[in-house]
Amino acid sequence: VRRLIIAALAAAMVLSCAAYASDVNGAGTQSTTGSAELEDFSIPEDLPLKRVAAIGTFSGNELYVQWRKNLESLSDDLNIEFQFFEPGTDEDAIASSFDTACTGGYDGIISQTLSEAYVRQASESGVGYMVFCSLFSDELLAQCAEYDNFCGIVAEDDRVGAYHAAEALYDAGCRKVGVLGLTSGFSDMIDIRAEGFIEHFTELGGEVIAEDY
Repeated sequence: VRRLIIAALAAAMVLSCAAYASDVNGAGTQSTTGSAELEDFSIPEDLPLKRVAAIGTFSGNELYVQWRKNLESLSDDLNIEFQFFEPGTDEDAIASSFDTACTGGYDGIISQTLSEAYVRQASESGVGYMVFCSLFSDELLAQCAEYDNFCGIVAEDDRVGAYHAAEALYDAGCRKVGVLGLTSGFSDMIDIRAEGFIEHFTELGGEVIAEDY
């Protein structure tokens, strides 16, 4: 089931990014368990039915909407029954979704959030655990990699995406820009995007005249 979940998730992410932006030039896989050899992956015939809980904490995001549609479209080919939980960012609702996913007879969990406690909870229930569309610290990944049920992460490369944004603005004639966003330190993902953008826009010859994130 691990290879099936990885294949389904990677395919859904690629299709989602392509649908969300007409020119996606880079994507990355961050994994503590090794890269999935998707190019050699073929779908076996007569796959046994598997049930997978998909927990989306940023379900209002258009990229998530595309990801869900594409994952649903792969359900028949992979013989996976997906059950989607969309608790939002409320911690109690997220915990309740994980409780249901761990005790509801599911074979795997795909989630946008990650903690050692959730991986341990899934491990104790014999449920595989994988993360999509988010990046986390190497320290947390190392902790989660200690559990055999942790399948790693499939996500876009935020730094590469920031580089492309910087190039697009520079090519459009922008030379002085401001960077606005979430408070620095609130989200590793947002920090990586901001740092990557500032770094590359400066390298191109542009100037960041205001920085407030």
